[in-house]
Amino acid sequence: MRTSNTRKVRAYSLLAQGKVDKISDVTYRVWSQSGNGHYIVFKEGLEWVCECPDFTLNHVTCKHIHAVAQYELNQRSTYSLESEEENLCEPEEQTLVCKFCGSEHIVKRGYRSTQRGKVQRFFCKGCERFFIVDEGFEKMKATPQTVTVALDLYFKGISMRAIVDHLKQFYSVEVSHVAVYKWIRKYIKLLKEYADQLVPKVSGIWHSDEMVLNVRNLDNHENQRWAWNVIDNQSRY
Repeated sequence: MRTSNTRKVRAYSLLAQGKVDKISDVTYRVWSQSGNGHYIVFKEGLEWVCECPDFTLNHVTCKHIHAVAQYELNQRSTYSLESEEENLCEPEEQTLVCKFCGSEHIVKRGYRSTQRGKVQRFFCKGCERFFIVDEGFEKMKATPQTVTVALDLYFKGISMRAIVDHLKQFYSVEVSHVAVYKWIRKYIKLLKEYADQLVPKVSGIWHSDEMVLNVRNLDNHENQRWAWNVIDNQSRY
């Protein structure tokens, strides 16, 4: 039997392939991954209902409902980010400069062949040296698409072994769960350095929630710790 995580992975694949069509605020058409037909997902009261056998016979939240729920979440996030009053930070224009001398007199000069394919090469007229721009994936054997898909699935709660299975099925990429774990460790550090520099625009109204965690220390004694989650009312920061 497919697990809930597997259904979520397949739901993200449906979204990535553009197989979710919005008919109305309470009705969606979700096309089959095989390309044969579609299922209608609609709302009954506060719950989503699907016509597929997985929902009607097994009485579980199917991949089509997961896809619709994620679609709506993405739409709300996009609307929030497009609103000028809700932007987390002001974008800054960056001018490309030479990585060696800092000169702005840069021109494109061919490509460099790497394991990830062709990468744009630049030539500095100041120090007359060639360089490529490190976009965070330099010296990575995997493509940026593969790494970002893996990170996206991980932060959506998908297990590393399920991520490996997803990459193999839909992208024909074979990696180990250990490789995925190394990507997560590397890019969490980079993302933290970036996030620490953000200056959010907040409304001054915050929503908070708390929970008690039982933490076992090295002496095998349990202590209670409080975990607080706080989110801004408008920007959702």
